[in-house]
Amino acid sequence: MLPESAPRLIPTTFATAPVHALKLDNGVPVAEISGLLAVVDTGSPASFGAVGALAIQSREFPLASQYLGVDVGAINRHLQSPVAALIGTDILREFVVTFDLGTNTLVFEAGRLTPPEAVEVTDVMGVPVVPARLDGVDHSMIVDTGAALSYLVAPPTGADAALGETMDDFLPMFGKFRTELFQAHLTAGRSAGIRRFGVLPPPLDGLLRMLGVSGLIGLNAIGSGRLVLSLGGGWASIERAD
Repeated sequence: MLPESAPRLIPTTFATAPVHALKLDNGVPVAEISGLLAVVDTGSPASFGAVGALAIQSREFPLASQYLGVDVGAINRHLQSPVAALIGTDILREFVVTFDLGTNTLVFEAGRLTPPEAVEVTDVMGVPVVPARLDGVDHSMIVDTGAALSYLVAPPTGADAALGETMDDFLPMFGKFRTELFQAHLTAGRSAGIRRFGVLPPPLDGLLRMLGVSGLIGLNAIGSGRLVLSLGGGWASIERAD
């Protein structure tokens, strides 16, 4: 939960905030914004695209053509519907963003009330990190909407953790890879239960270890629920619905 000293009230404009259509394409959220399709990726600290700028809530955000050598062409090789941009946390931190996977909608708000179930968000190299519990042990994990599956830097050690299965997956900022599958009990906000996990490939596993982060909370921890993220306010609400 947020510390008692944290601000509890932010002016809200939800009544006037437009609602954007949201869909999952190969497991990643793609929204229609200003007539364009864009991946909305909380695991990327930077936005980029094949267009020069993107308009959100009457504000125009300039876009670089690529980030760390990745452009939308590389991402589109893994998607059914080509996107024009990837929206990262440099833009997302300007809003309170609601991913509603039950209604397939995305909303950007200028601000809103901090809900009582909110967990504290810290910024680690530009991406959101929240407290989580994995098999009863406290961890710090990145909230990554670009990940359909949750991931760990090391496999769970429980006797029944290994599922004996593999899965081909892709992360927008990394590309395609294969992972072994494991299961463990994850608690993050109001999402709690046995979840499937993959194991991050090199060099992502080493980078997260250096940052003191144990893994990624992907969309399988939300199901058809909601993620509300306020990077500027330092909080997140994670609610899973099955």
